[in-house]
Amino acid sequence: MNIYLKLSEDIKQDEFIKNIIIARENKNMSVMDAAKYLNISENIILKLEKGNFTEIPNDIFIIGHIRTYLNWIEINPSLILKNSEPSNVNLTSKTPNIILPYKFKLSKFYILLFSVISFSFVLIIYKNLNNIEEVNDKIITTENIIEETIKIESMNEILLESKNQIEETEIQNEKKPEPVIKIIDAITIEAIADSWIEIQDNNSEILVSKIIKKNSQINLPYKKDLILVTGNAGGIIIHIDNNVINNLGASGEVKRNISLNLENLIKFIDE
Repeated sequence: MNIYLKLSEDIKQDEFIKNIIIARENKNMSVMDAAKYLNISENIILKLEKGNFTEIPNDIFIIGHIRTYLNWIEINPSLILKNSEPSNVNLTSKTPNIILPYKFKLSKFYILLFSVISFSFVLIIYKNLNNIEEVNDKIITTENIIEETIKIESMNEILLESKNQIEETEIQNEKKPEPVIKIIDAITIEAIADSWIEIQDNNSEILVSKIIKKNSQINLPYKKDLILVTGNAGGIIIHIDNNVINNLGASGEVKRNISLNLENLIKFIDE
């Protein structure tokens, strides 16, 4: 009984070729790799995938290689391998006369590779989560440091401001001279012309009552409550605390109740 290559009538050649190529590629094998793996001719696989069935010799060994190849890629060999004599076809056969669906199978190597990649991915995610927590902790720590730094700077500014205020106060105190209490020991009345004068205290007690000759003078202890009366206001000059009062009035003018208090006498200087 001879066996030859011929597609079933209900199978399109283009579809068959496409399916055997996809089935081989699902094995992650090139034509060369598949030929080496099955120890068959690379040329047989190429002619099958190009649809050059008539160029494949009708040799029992070659037909056996084709059957092995089709079984390996999980394509029913009976779709293309036909007997030269009719054979009883079991219509109830469990193997239908159609192209089997492709089964995507991964080799152990790719399964192992996928497992390693998945584990590495999970490990990277875990490390990144830990890094995120560390970064958050660092951010919180940095924020605390910034807050403390701001507080310290604020305290420094307050202390510096207080120091400046103290220094300014000290400088102002240094600039302000302490008030000097002047002590006036005496009061001098000088006559530039003959003049009658009378000096009383606040008890109306007469301390001096006389005519002062020209170019003469009298000295009295300074008291704030002394009162001067003169018959020649323009003829006398009063010396008190380095001040000279020489305009009490006109020559020959009578002046009464002139207070010899320094504050009162200064007004005669300003007049």
